[in-house]
Amino acid sequence: MATFEQYNQWRNTLLELLGRAEQTARSLSLTERADGFKKLQDVLKNDTLRIQVVGTVKNGKSSFTNALIGERILPVDDIPCTAVVSEVKYGPEKKAIIHFCSPLPTGLLDEIPTATRAYIEKYNYGKTADGKDIQIPPLEIPYNELGKYVAIPEPTMDILIDSEKLKEYKAKIDQESPYDIAELYYPAELLRNGTDLVDSPGLNESPKRTVVTLNYLEKADAAIYLLDASHPFTEEEAKVVEERLQKLGFTDLLMVANRIDLVENRSRQRLYIQAQTAEYTSNKTVYAVSAKEALEGMKKNDLQLLEQSGIPAFKKYLIDYLTRVKGIVKIKKPANQVNNVITGDMLATTIPNRLATLNTESSTLQARLNQALPELTALKSKREKMANSLDRNVSLAVNAVQQPIAKFYEELESSIDTWVSDFTPEQGWRFFPSKKDKQKVAEQILEHVKNKTTEFYDLWNKSTFQGVLMRQAEIAFGSMENEVKSIAENIDAIENILQGVDPNHVPDISATERIAGIAAMLFLPMGRAGGDVFAGGFDFSRFMKTFAADLGIGIGVGLVALWVWPPLGFIAAIIGAFAGLLKGGKHATKQTKDAVAAHIKQTLQDNADQQIKEVVNKVRETFDGLKYAILKGIDTEIDNVSVQVEEIRNITTSGQRSIAQKRQQLENARTELNSVSKGITTLLGELEKSQNEAVQNS
Repeated sequence: MATFEQYNQWRNTLLELLGRAEQTARSLSLTERADGFKKLQDVLKNDTLRIQVVGTVKNGKSSFTNALIGERILPVDDIPCTAVVSEVKYGPEKKAIIHFCSPLPTGLLDEIPTATRAYIEKYNYGKTADGKDIQIPPLEIPYNELGKYVAIPEPTMDILIDSEKLKEYKAKIDQESPYDIAELYYPAELLRNGTDLVDSPGLNESPKRTVVTLNYLEKADAAIYLLDASHPFTEEEAKVVEERLQKLGFTDLLMVANRIDLVENRSRQRLYIQAQTAEYTSNKTVYAVSAKEALEGMKKNDLQLLEQSGIPAFKKYLIDYLTRVKGIVKIKKPANQVNNVITGDMLATTIPNRLATLNTESSTLQARLNQALPELTALKSKREKMANSLDRNVSLAVNAVQQPIAKFYEELESSIDTWVSDFTPEQGWRFFPSKKDKQKVAEQILEHVKNKTTEFYDLWNKSTFQGVLMRQAEIAFGSMENEVKSIAENIDAIENILQGVDPNHVPDISATERIAGIAAMLFLPMGRAGGDVFAGGFDFSRFMKTFAADLGIGIGVGLVALWVWPPLGFIAAIIGAFAGLLKGGKHATKQTKDAVAAHIKQTLQDNADQQIKEVVNKVRETFDGLKYAILKGIDTEIDNVSVQVEEIRNITTSGQRSIAQKRQQLENARTELNSVSKGITTLLGELEKSQNEAVQNS
């Protein structure tokens, strides 16, 4: 089985090779290329393998996370639920840091510690003097007080015995909690080698926290879907997987059934759960574990109980899975990109061209220099015009995305009354309807609206939004390929002049391909859509289709999450609306529908502005990233040509001894880059072999 140590060894090997490539690029005065290698090193150094534990509420996610880590570091109780996303990372000692929401909620919980309230007040509740939102800096808190922040505070007894009051209480906590995430540090072996565990609120706990959990999943390398072995994979859990997680691209969920200690026949139950979940994930093996037994076994040093818990076996599988399936991809992609730049550019073009220049008469070089300088000046001017055009067009395109999204929300809100009015509940009223009757009818209406919203969004996404994104992308980058090609041709022409060949000569590896290679290396962190954008050139159309699909899914999942479970205060408001109603009938049904429609629309209004803002920011971030990568690719090639020009200037005034030194420097650089390339090729072979072994053993 693969281990994190192996993963880190592979990563460190690539980091060492990247460092050598960077140093060689700097020795050749290729500043832009060296900076690109450095940026990739920084990404690899700071990258972690992120595991997120998800599931519906009260399946023991915090206990399970504690069992994986090996100690009770997350608060666990029979009543409170996780209310804040907790990122658990490696640190030499225990430490807890709280990050605040921005903007803060309008109200604040009574349960906030006095010192924390004073800290919030110090920053004027996250507002500037003129009322603008600001981000309150993170706050380190006492570790033993963590439960006051990441868990819903324990309700009083009168709330506990009333299920409706308990729902209202949880909704209040969700609405008024000022905390965004908790960042926890702990010296656990599982975390030592660049692994983070993320404990998140239940996917059916509240609309707001559901969206937070789903947003975090975008950054996760693996998702553990935690079930309760005593009543596994309910209809609700299947719906969460189908309607949310699969749409976010998580088709390889790691299914784990906690609380297997509550089941008499563990083996049979595990096989049953495996059969139930088989069609929902490509990972067919289900692990049945007991977090309770694991923690007790560790506490009592009872190795038999610990082994019986199933946690050690799952942990071994998890490490192997993360290393082979997820970790190798994180290394292979940048390794391939770097190798392409080294072999396809530096070894094939840059060094041979410079060596050829050293063997040319000074008078000939001076003539070439005189011819190339005006071309280089024109090239830099063309690059600046392209940059200004991209800035202007990206800004216009991003702003234009906002309008159709806002219009969608308006149309959605106007449709709600019709959907609710036309709906006939399956269950009518009794003559004297109870709270339960009212709640049941209200929930039927809510489910109907959720289904209609899904249909409405899917239609709009396919017929309108995807087209809007593609059109705006065309506005922002429509002329990009031709402009890059034109600039690349100018670069090739200047290099041809400097080498004394026909300016129209087409090199084996064109500047267009080299620009694409550099841009791809810089664009790697942009995620799945960005991964293939420069593969084999500028396939921008394919990139935009992937990006548009990803963004469309993300909006839809977040939007529908608002309706799947009752919005804030929904049940209480429905019951309150009928406090004085003694009889059932049509009047009661209409009044229920009106109340439901009003509260759904209010929830929509409360969330629409933030949702629109998040979508627009995502578009802006992606477009800016693409623009940056393209311009950096061009700058790298211009930098290379400029260095060649400067070297020719120096050669025309240097003696033979200086030329011999430069020749030796280039030969040394070629030897080093060949060695780096060989090292990367060997590393890629090891990664491929490890992946093949995993396939054979699966």
